[in-house]
Amino acid sequence: MLLALAVATLSALHAQSTSGQAPTYTVSGQVIGGPPVLQGLNGGGLTILLSGPPLPDLRSPIKPDGSFEFLNVPPGSYAFTTFIHATWQQSITRIVVADKDVIGVKVPLVQTEVVTRQQNLEVAWSLPGKWSGLARSVTDGTIYAAAPNTDAVSSPAFARVTLAGRIREIDYDGKIRREFSVPPFRGLTISVAHFSGSSAPVILAFGGFADTGVRPVTGADLHAFDANGRLLWRYATPGIQDFVVVDSGEQNQDRVAIVCDAFTATNGLQALDGSGAVVWKTENFGLARRVFSGDVRGTGAPQIIATSRTAGTRIFDEKGSPLPGLDPSISVLSVAKVPLGDGGASIFGWIGGANESRATITGLSGFGERRWSVQLPSKITPPSVDKGLLAWGRPWLAVAMRDGQVSVIDTQRGIVVASIDGQSWFQDIAWIEGKNGVPPRLMISSKGSLRAYNVVVR
Repeated sequence: MLLALAVATLSALHAQSTSGQAPTYTVSGQVIGGPPVLQGLNGGGLTILLSGPPLPDLRSPIKPDGSFEFLNVPPGSYAFTTFIHATWQQSITRIVVADKDVIGVKVPLVQTEVVTRQQNLEVAWSLPGKWSGLARSVTDGTIYAAAPNTDAVSSPAFARVTLAGRIREIDYDGKIRREFSVPPFRGLTISVAHFSGSSAPVILAFGGFADTGVRPVTGADLHAFDANGRLLWRYATPGIQDFVVVDSGEQNQDRVAIVCDAFTATNGLQALDGSGAVVWKTENFGLARRVFSGDVRGTGAPQIIATSRTAGTRIFDEKGSPLPGLDPSISVLSVAKVPLGDGGASIFGWIGGANESRATITGLSGFGERRWSVQLPSKITPPSVDKGLLAWGRPWLAVAMRDGQVSVIDTQRGIVVASIDGQSWFQDIAWIEGKNGVPPRLMISSKGSLRAYNVVVR
């Protein structure tokens, strides 16, 4: 009888801890839809994260068959985040733990490096290897591409990287004209400036300079290099998220606009001169994310468009003074200069609801008037658009999405004319212009190659 009573007592306390402690449960399931062989990111372990109150973030290893298990999970509402190479979650998988174990959870994945669809894009050339940011020179159309060394892309994120990276100058036909070394990095955003009317390019870079053991770590600082890779200056401020050369024609006016996402920063939009010194800062524009520049209103001077988590999207003149007329709810992905009064779009934005499986790309005037809208199906929910870029000499807007898709939109007709998927969520895009009326080529850097495509409009 005593043995039976003990068994009954243990059964009643299943999934609970000792008396006086809150009950906990087991959560188990499987990731599905990924590649045949699952790998962790950047050489790290294959894991899945369970997060949400009241539990601190909890990681679990993922087995080769995709299964996972979390133990001792208290009641609450939780979301999963996967860390699996060449994939993105199809949607935010959320569960509620109440009064029993939760088993059989399915976390669907989308493969971001498998091409299943290619429309009106023909490969012109391809360069193998690991590539990062792309940028175009406004003086001659040359493309610069960042290429980290192999130890930077194969080591875990916390590991020290020692080999220098490269920035390469590439022409229309894919020939590497020259390259120079820069400090080690895992991934960069780069841009090309020509300060003080000089034709000599200055390469601006930030985003992923690696920890080389030197303190303080300066990975997220903005770096300026000359054409030989010599560091000209470095601007250090907390939380840099994005930057743009303030372009006023063939040469910019010694200005670089940056935005910061530091939670302690109130001046999220700042402008630097060609030496890296601060020229001005905005008031009450913290938690900023993206920044763009162009003469979108045809005034003869560039405007600056920036987005903030707290203030939305706003437009400023080149001195940092706010301008009216732009919907703060728009998510800008690109801007372009257009002749005043031609009726074309000069601001390109996107909208994607939390429960939608498509992104709506919209062309707007410099004053926010809608010109056209195009819907791009997304493989993930909610959709996420990383970058947009207008071609030189053609009305082609390239749009790169987090699910590995790149689409080309004709901005005059408001239709998609070309597309490809499987380009990874590490992708970057650029247009390299042709000479003497030859159409520009779309360049896409993915984790395994750099390719240039001819857009074949039927």
